[in-house]
Amino acid sequence: TWKQLLDLGSMQDNELHLRATARRPVARVSRASYDALFGMLDAADGAPTATLTGDRGSVTLPVEVADLPDEVVWVPARSFGRGVWADLASPGSTVTLKGASQ
Repeated sequence: TWKQLLDLGSMQDNELHLRATARRPVARVSRASYDALFGMLDAADGAPTATLTGDRGSVTLPVEVADLPDEVVWVPARSFGRGVWADLASPGSTVTLKGASQ
């Protein structure tokens, strides 16, 4: 996980216009992991989504390719719900990633 400059942090409460400029949350995976999930999906179809499931719940996010090791997924820490550690998985735990329907 990582923190983005603009997210759901409490220091941005009541700053709706500033918060509206935040990047959309995405899951980032390696090219090999992406291909294993989605095969040769046409980029013109838009960003596919995947569901991450951990010991505390699940979240579905768009997926992008990044320079990461295989079988690793990165998601923003505080850009959805109550955050990764509250809504998805405890620190250091394993998550599963499955392609979702668009």
